[in-house]
Amino acid sequence: MTWFVAPWGGEVQGVENAHQVWARRDGWLLALCDSGQVSFGEATPLPGFGVDGLAALDPALLPPPVDDLDAIESLVRTVAWPSARFAVETALLDRIARRRGQSLARLLGAAALTAPRSVLAGALLASDCLAVARAHVARGARTLKLKALGRDLDEEGRQLGELRRLLGPHVALRLDLNGGLDAGAAREALALYAVHGIELCEEPATGPELLKLEAGATPWFADESATSPEMFAALLEHPGCAGFVLKPTLIGGLLASIGRARRAGAAGKQAVTSHAFEGPVALAAASELALVLGAGTAHGLDRHAALAAFPPLTLPQLPERAPLVVAASGGAGLGIHVEGPWDCR
Repeated sequence: MTWFVAPWGGEVQGVENAHQVWARRDGWLLALCDSGQVSFGEATPLPGFGVDGLAALDPALLPPPVDDLDAIESLVRTVAWPSARFAVETALLDRIARRRGQSLARLLGAAALTAPRSVLAGALLASDCLAVARAHVARGARTLKLKALGRDLDEEGRQLGELRRLLGPHVALRLDLNGGLDAGAAREALALYAVHGIELCEEPATGPELLKLEAGATPWFADESATSPEMFAALLEHPGCAGFVLKPTLIGGLLASIGRARRAGAAGKQAVTSHAFEGPVALAAASELALVLGAGTAHGLDRHAALAAFPPLTLPQLPERAPLVVAASGGAGLGIHVEGPWDCR
């Protein structure tokens, strides 16, 4: 059994949210060679979100493979940083699933063969917003997410009206405020969004401000604010919060994300998964997670601009056919292979 660790990533363009631009996406690709088989994991932390001090991964310090899911969950708790935990766990789970000849999603208990997916269509007030939205709908998107600021509500309302007239009633719209408002301003924005039939709003405020925000006509989900276990627990009990966006890179793995999703369901809240502008291995793993979480609400998974920093891989979980969905890969494990100097003889 041999672990390989390779630098992963590079320069990117057009990777941003409402408050931050990333000129690079850098991380590490893990390859675990065992008995002639190679499995993969990816650690690409997102600067500015959560606490992640990943600088390098020493192959000599990575754990040996185990064949029991509970043992894996226990083992990865000893890995210091969330993105590294995600990478190590993904590779260990990928190994087991490949050995059993089943997909990683099926290994983790998925029953669904497809799940709906949402597509990021840029910024709500961008000059090309309508053209980008129309192009994604032509691809087969049935749920669009747009970044919003929630400040110029008159202009946002006008643009939402244009979008609704252009797209009709059958395309769901959701917004992401990236935690840019306080509770009072978020309350006003959510009231306006309800007028335009917005399906949900992600992260309308940040941290303690979310705990001041009651349920409104537009449901809201916590995203980055719920990364910490303490804030997740508080929001789990908060009646205003309708659900959570789970990013395995920030949370620290697939099993931890599934555990959170189960707790959310028990509290009457929804859970979806999304990417954190990582490379294709992490995106494939998040897609397998989407099949485990199910088909209730569209998951934020689609090819994105940051993938340009990584080797091009075909992701069978994200087929380009209408309607756009997350689909079972049809292969074992992650259903992908990355070329590299992996000597697995």
